[in-house]
Amino acid sequence: MAGTIFEAFSLWMLFLLSLLLFLAITEVGFRIGRWGNKCKDTLESGSTGVVTGSILGLVSFLLAFSFGIAASNYSERRGVVLDEANAIGTAYLRADLLPQAPAEVVRALLQEYTAIRVAVTEQDTTVQDYFYTIRESERIHRLLWQEVARVARQTPSPTHSLVVTSVNDVIDIHSKRVAVGVRHAIPASIWAALYLVSGLALAATGYRFGASFGRRSELLPAMVIAFACVVSLIADLDNPRHGFLLSDQEPMRDLLNTMPVPSG
Repeated sequence: MAGTIFEAFSLWMLFLLSLLLFLAITEVGFRIGRWGNKCKDTLESGSTGVVTGSILGLVSFLLAFSFGIAASNYSERRGVVLDEANAIGTAYLRADLLPQAPAEVVRALLQEYTAIRVAVTEQDTTVQDYFYTIRESERIHRLLWQEVARVARQTPSPTHSLVVTSVNDVIDIHSKRVAVGVRHAIPASIWAALYLVSGLALAATGYRFGASFGRRSELLPAMVIAFACVVSLIADLDNPRHGFLLSDQEPMRDLLNTMPVPSG
């Protein structure tokens, strides 16, 4: 996932590293083109333009493809937060259908469960924090299931079945949230292809200016900055823990605020 590939870098650091890399590649292409400028002719200028245009078109396709994956993952992460809040809220309300003692246990566990899932989004979490929360969530799942299963076995009834179903939905939505938050991300092979083809496109552009005109264009740095910005934006969309475009956790916070603080 993106968080693993770029875990050592903040978004700003990723942008700066990408910018420096693209600038260096463009400069290398320009110097090679200027070195070959002495044998320049109109045929060469036309052919380099065709090749450069083709590579830029391929980069556009890769950028659009990568952006589509990242935007889809981002949208799915936002949606699953609301689904989880609804599932936990339903289970919390249906706990009233249980006898008083197990109902209090189930409500307390659901409150603890919601609290730890909100807490992990309140800070710039590491991979270790993220997976610790997953392990704690699964521990609470086991306790919840043991409690409702025990009641359902002792006194089988349609109302108790509703509570069992609600707890099962909470467990299921957790699996979905882990999938979209941890496993659904742009593959490393696509990132490698994106950087490689972007570098080739910028090198070809620099080469064309060096070979055809023998001087740098004033707009070439703007092109390099644009490439670095788009790549950084895709990484931001694809990262569930860091950056500016994090999933909105307000539904979970609102749910936690509606849960009364346990007495004692």
